[in-house]
Amino acid sequence: MLADLLDLVLPQRCAGCLDPGPRLCVTCRAGLAGPPIGRTRPTPSPAGLPVVTALLPYDVLARRLLVAHKERGALWLSDILGEGLAVAASAHDLPGVVVLCPVPSSRASVRGRGHDHARRLARAGAVELTRRGVHATVATLLQPARRVADQSGLDTAGRAANLAGAFWAVGPVGPGVLVVDDVMTTGATLCEAARALRAGGHQVLGASVVAATSRRRT
Repeated sequence: MLADLLDLVLPQRCAGCLDPGPRLCVTCRAGLAGPPIGRTRPTPSPAGLPVVTALLPYDVLARRLLVAHKERGALWLSDILGEGLAVAASAHDLPGVVVLCPVPSSRASVRGRGHDHARRLARAGAVELTRRGVHATVATLLQPARRVADQSGLDTAGRAANLAGAFWAVGPVGPGVLVVDDVMTTGATLCEAARALRAGGHQVLGASVVAATSRRRT
């Protein structure tokens, strides 16, 4: 109710294009509804990276929406972006039962943001996948094993070194696991997540993200 009242009193802009109007305009919503880009790999691609599928290229629209959700508390985007994550996941040849495992954030990051963005997307994605006929659940199968440095400014090799051994797998081994996150840049995070899950005995079916870059300068 508070959000509805604020919408009446305060001027509102679209989270995608920043034009005055609804929280997500028709044009930007249509940008999320197109066919997914499907399988994608960064260049260069780190060794051990599972098959990754994505909904969108990491362009201006994707960046604005993901930052608004992750850093600016636009939690109403969880369902919209989660549905997009499910579309990306559907580009895999998934079995009838699958576990979505969000990439973990540090406790400090979760406290600072006030929410776990990847887990929110995973939950919304699981609902949409189940609606599409794939029984999907969400499980926290990864935990941070140590602190990692800020990834900003690191190239592909630097990110890989920074994340080596950063996660460890927990929980019982069950159905096949799909690693999910909001965005893939170099692929180092997804690569480390897959490594830790495999080391813990889990079957990694692949990974899916809302948006992905295809090339990165080294």
